[in-house]
Amino acid sequence: MALVLLLALGAKAQYINVYLTDSTSESYSLADIRKIDFEQDEMIFHLIGGSNLSWNTSIVHYIDYDDLGLGIIPPASEMVLDFVVYPNPSNGLVNVQFEAVDNSELEVSVYNLEGKKVSQLYLGKSANKPDLLQWNGLDNRGNALASGMYLCAIRIGGQSISRTIIFTGK
Repeated sequence: MALVLLLALGAKAQYINVYLTDSTSESYSLADIRKIDFEQDEMIFHLIGGSNLSWNTSIVHYIDYDDLGLGIIPPASEMVLDFVVYPNPSNGLVNVQFEAVDNSELEVSVYNLEGKKVSQLYLGKSANKPDLLQWNGLDNRGNALASGMYLCAIRIGGQSISRTIIFTGK
């Protein structure tokens, strides 16, 4: 299924950065990307000019965005420490682990790249959250979601922080 990268959490990013397992990285302007597909184990960028770029998802370490303007603070804010999602890429259960340093209201949700909240993992006081949250690739209604990129966002104390999830389906 194709993902059109127009909006991420309601705001337009300028660049998408792909970090590979060999410690190299590549950066692409979203103005040049028409869509992103995930087919089997391949992530494919379809460029405006008609050419394609592809990577096997096993060599993609992580992906992030520049200039979101959303208050997303990479790599971590002062209120959330050690925020990781793993395994990533994943074809099944994704673990979400972090430490919140105070007892603020906390929301942990998964968003598609169009900015729609697809799954809420936790809402409540940070002191009451489980040590490990898990996302099973389903939306809030129990429907299986398509393979693609998703954002796991933590909102706490007026701040937001996110990590990209590459979900390759079940």
